[in-house]
Amino acid sequence: MKYSSLAIVFGAACSAQPKPTLELAIDANQSLIRANQGGIVIARLKVQGHASPAAQPPPVDMALVLDASGSMEGDPITHAKTAARTLLEGLRADDRVAVVSFGSEARLVAPMSEVDAAGGELAQRIETISADGTTDLAAGLTLALTQLKASRRSGAVRRIVLLSDGVPNESSTLAALIEEARGLEISVATMGLGLDTDEVLLSRIALDTHGSFRFVADPVAVATAFTEEVRRAGKTVARSIGGEIRLGPGVFVERAVGISAQPGARTLTLSLGDLSEGESRDVILMLRTPVKPSGSRVELLEARVWSADTDDTHPKAKGYLGLGVTESEEALGASLHPDVVLDAMKAEAAATSISALGLAREGRRDEAQQALINSRAGLQKQLETQAIGANVEAAKIARLELLESALSGSNREARKLANELQQQSVQQLLGH
Repeated sequence: MKYSSLAIVFGAACSAQPKPTLELAIDANQSLIRANQGGIVIARLKVQGHASPAAQPPPVDMALVLDASGSMEGDPITHAKTAARTLLEGLRADDRVAVVSFGSEARLVAPMSEVDAAGGELAQRIETISADGTTDLAAGLTLALTQLKASRRSGAVRRIVLLSDGVPNESSTLAALIEEARGLEISVATMGLGLDTDEVLLSRIALDTHGSFRFVADPVAVATAFTEEVRRAGKTVARSIGGEIRLGPGVFVERAVGISAQPGARTLTLSLGDLSEGESRDVILMLRTPVKPSGSRVELLEARVWSADTDDTHPKAKGYLGLGVTESEEALGASLHPDVVLDAMKAEAAATSISALGLAREGRRDEAQQALINSRAGLQKQLETQAIGANVEAAKIARLELLESALSGSNREARKLANELQQQSVQQLLGH
C-alpha cells in the first residue's frame, strides 16, 4: 500500500523538465489509522534543494572569525592562518570576505571587500594575526555581524565561519547575538578546534542559525573544514527558506523535532535557513489524530514552503497529507512505513545526544546519563512496535550507548568521542 501523501511544486509541469529548486515531500509512518480510536501519527516533511541548470550561483558574503587567544599560540594559529588563505582561494572573484580575530578583544583584520580586488592584501593582513589574551568570542561575533550588516547586497548568501579552541570569557550576550543573526538571515558555521572547546555552545550557535558545526581534532584539518564551508556556500540553491504547516480538523501536535512547536499548536511556522545543492531539511511531527469511523478520512496536514528567491522561476512548493481509517488489523499492518519511523528515530537520537551533552557540560552527568537511557529504551520500543528489524536501526541506539560511555569517562579519548558524536548529531538535525 502506498503513502497517502502529495507533494506539488508549481512550475513543474512534466517529468521531462529539470527538478525545481525547492521540493517538498510529506509522508507518515502509516497510511491508515485505527477506527474509533485516537492515536499518535509520525509525520515527516522533507524539504530538498536542487540546482537549476540555467541559474547562476548566488554571490557569497562571508565573515571569517578566528580565535586568536593565547591558547591558539604555536601550531594552532599558524594552521588557522594557512586555512584562512586557503579559504580565500576557494571563493569566486565577485565573492566578498571580511576577516575578524578575537582574543581579549575583537580586531577587524580586513573589512568586507571583493576577493578579486583585495586578494593579495587580504592574505598579507591575515599574516598579521597573532595569538594573545583571553577568549572574547562575543566581541568577535559582534564585529562580524557589523561587517555583514554594513555591506548588505541583494541576492547574496551571507555566512559567518567561526573557529574557536576554547570556552568564551562570557556567554550571556551570545543569545542576543544568535537571535540577531537569525533575524538577519545569516548562518553561522562553527568549528571547535581541539578537546577544550565548548562544543555545546558552538553547536547551539550552529543549530539556531541553521549553520553547521564541526569538531576539528587536529589544527592541520582546519583548511579542509574551511574549504568545505566555502563549497557549501557556493552551492546554495535556496536562501532563507520559510514556510507554514496547517493541521487538519481535530489534529494536534504533541511534539516536534526540527522546529519549535508548542503542544496543542495547530499552525506551525517554518524557518529552515539556506539549502545547498543535494541537502535536505527534515521536520518530524508527532501528531494526535481525532476519533473517526471506519471508511472515513483524516485530513492530517497541509504545508507550503518558499525561499527568499521565490518567484516564477523559483516557485513555492506545497503538499498535503491525508490518512484512511479502517477496522482491519491486516490493512493497518500493511500500511506501516518504517523509513519514516527510522528518520524520526535518527532525529530523536540526535536531539537527545545534544541535550545530554549540554547537561554534562553543566556538571549534571547523572541527568545526562538518565536521559540517554530513557531515550534508548524509547527507541527500542519503537523498533518493536513498528515491526522494524533490530539490525536495521541498531546503529542509532548504538550511538546513544557510545555517548553514555563517553560521558561516563574522563580521559581525552572519551572527550574526543563525545565531540565527534556531537558533530554527527548536529549534522543529522541540519540535514548535512
